[in-house]
Amino acid sequence: MLWTMDKTVVVLRWGMVSAAASAVLNAVAGCCCCWGLFLSLWALSSTAYAISAALQVPTEGRAVLVTGCDSGFGLALALHLHKLGLRVFAGCLQDDGEGAKELRKERSERLHVLQLDVTSEKQVSRAVKEVKKLLPEGEVLWGLVNNAGWATYGEVEWVPLDTVRRIVDINTVGVLAVTKAFLPLIRRAKG
Repeated sequence: MLWTMDKTVVVLRWGMVSAAASAVLNAVAGCCCCWGLFLSLWALSSTAYAISAALQVPTEGRAVLVTGCDSGFGLALALHLHKLGLRVFAGCLQDDGEGAKELRKERSERLHVLQLDVTSEKQVSRAVKEVKKLLPEGEVLWGLVNNAGWATYGEVEWVPLDTVRRIVDINTVGVLAVTKAFLPLIRRAKG
């Protein structure tokens, strides 16, 4: 974690808050160890801030690919990551579906909608080419969220094998195919 001036300002601010809190506690409780209380509060609050600052990941120059952005979690995650400042490649099964339309409403240069069926080698290859083309100089594909999935429920004897094959193709083979295709970009970025 790089220590910067803005982090120093926050720690000093916590020092002022700690001083005020210890003065109030000293006045109310009649404590004679105002300095000890001040230093303890300041050390505790500064340590908590330093730990939380170290856990935050900078978003500048980083991009993420999210599959299954047609609805639900994938759509919400793509919008959330975009709001955090990441470049987002949102893979949608249906290029003209509701999820794709909602993502395009953002009209952002950092949010790209890609038609992506994780079971189609052709579409996965095309997505890799598009991501490479759309990534500006100096930016990297830092993460991949394999969110695309499909499920159905029923007794084993009632579920047709074609349905089981579709589940495995999307939820297992699709995850592996997309991961294998984008892994070189993510490794290069140390994502």
